Amino acid sequence: MLGVMSFPALLPGFITEWQLTNTEAGWINGVYFLGYLTAVPVLVSLTDRVSPRNIYYLCLGLTAFSSAGFAFLTDGFWSAMLFRTLAGIGLAGAYMPGLKLLGNHLKAVADNKDQSRAIAFYTSSFGIGFAISYYYAGVVAEAMDWHWVFAIAIIGPLAAIATAIAALPARDPAQTEVPVTHFLDFRPVLRCRAAMGYVLAYTAHNFELFAFRSWIVTYLVFAAATGPDPHRRTAGAANHVQPTVDEQRRRDAVTPHITHRPQRPARTRIEGLDPLRSTDNQLVATVGKADQLR
Repeated sequence: MLGVMSFPALLPGFITEWQLTNTEAGWINGVYFLGYLTAVPVLVSLTDRVSPRNIYYLCLGLTAFSSAGFAFLTDGFWSAMLFRTLAGIGLAGAYMPGLKLLGNHLKAVADNKDQSRAIAFYTSSFGIGFAISYYYAGVVAEAMDWHWVFAIAIIGPLAAIATAIAALPARDPAQTEVPVTHFLDFRPVLRCRAAMGYVLAYTAHNFELFAFRSWIVTYLVFAAATGPDPHRRTAGAANHVQPTVDEQRRRDAVTPHITHRPQRPARTRIEGLDPLRSTDNQLVATVGKADQLR
């Protein structure tokens, strides 16, 4: 999951380097989850009919390919859209199918023993992986550049394949529960009011969660650049955030937008956001600003 949050973590630099509008940046962020959303019903449903191992390996390979494409072939909006979509599909075929693969083998080994602890460790790795991805992207981008962030991320899914091959038996357990419905027939789920309550609640949760994860770094950079006294910054961010604020727009209390294009009046322009700089420095800027405002 090294590359999962690498784009949002470096988004302020991409906005500057590729001259993205807010809408374009939002589309690149959102298309990742669109790829995930559209692929999950198909790929997860397939795990009841074919070996989850095949789906898991295939989609980890797709994840590695998407990271390679972003590292070596991406130079703007449309190519970023393509490879982030593929990355979302890759996660859809790795996360839940991987859990199904693990559950099948645990059931074969432990029989009727409680598997909740092992499942909890696996599912918690999702959130931990997201967090590590932010930190990893910042550190590597500062040391090298954003191309290396995605190039090194290729190693992650390939290492996951190697780990699964080494840790799991060569043969998967036989499927003991054969589905009685047709493939992609969701009518039983839609008729179950209890299940749909969880589905709708989790849907609402994901809307806010992924919006937060997609924009949090950009927001922190924006907040650091547009505080009451933008000239008082911590030393770590002084060379990276150069705010220019339209004071009349601020007095009118109209929400400013981040953009690199100076021809648009009455907007905040953040210049010098070097895409090579790290998330760490951006967070330092925000923490320093908050400390000054106490």
